[in-house]
Amino acid sequence: MLKQFLSICAVLAIGAALFYVGNRAMPWVMSHPDVVARRPQTGAPQLPRIPEATQTYAVMPPASRTPTRPVTSVASNPTSTSRPGTKVAPTVTLISATYTPMPTFTPAPTASPMPPKSVSTPPRTATPSVTAPVLLEPPANETLRGRVTFRWQRVALPPGAGYEVVWWRVNESPNAARGFADPVTTTELATNLDGALGGQQQTVRWAVLVVNQKPYERLTQPSESNSRELIYQP
Repeated sequence: MLKQFLSICAVLAIGAALFYVGNRAMPWVMSHPDVVARRPQTGAPQLPRIPEATQTYAVMPPASRTPTRPVTSVASNPTSTSRPGTKVAPTVTLISATYTPMPTFTPAPTASPMPPKSVSTPPRTATPSVTAPVLLEPPANETLRGRVTFRWQRVALPPGAGYEVVWWRVNESPNAARGFADPVTTTELATNLDGALGGQQQTVRWAVLVVNQKPYERLTQPSESNSRELIYQP
């Protein structure tokens, strides 16, 4: 488009120059002897002198560079005030397209992950204070064998608790105590010593513990309970 515009300007400039030179050279040509000889004699009517035509050339300055290619339109000036018979040069106007930037993509904000909810742990119920039972029968240091009945005094039992009669050898730690039978809720237990002690003479200690039955848990300990020695003689 720019080359076409320059070509049009060059053609208009050359035409204007030729027209100007022709008008300037016209008096010299008319005064030439050959031309004068061919003129009509004196008294002949003079032809009116043709006034020099004026032409106006308007060239718009080049538009500033824009991101898009310019669109050129050529339009004549309908409101020209030149005299009749005068040539009017077309007005060249550059119309530049308006650049509209594309909207910038903005990612949607990501929601922050919610912190995990804290799970409240119910407070553990404290184990009620339990007193170890006092032993009644059999008496201490008594020699026994076969079926024997153990008795003790009643104490307050927590819900789900019972009594367990345990024994351990005199040369063992009280923590090694094991039961003669399953826990009971009464204050006595009849058991066969031959089956528990294995038919071998020995001296053992026995005590009564308060235990939780399900799940099994000792609420009193052998080392903190009343205990008595028992001599087993098969």
